Amino acid sequence: ARYLDNSEEMVRERYSHIEAGELGDVATEALNEVDSLNRK
Repeated sequence: ARYLDNSEEMVRERYSHIEAGELGDVATEALNEVDSLNRK
């Protein structure tokens, strides 16, 4: 949340319906996308 300039409270509220494991998968995918963009 800090790196994306979103408050942790806003992120918690917006994604509270997602299970922790699923949210971890979403975060991993997002970080992988950012990483691949930085390599281009």
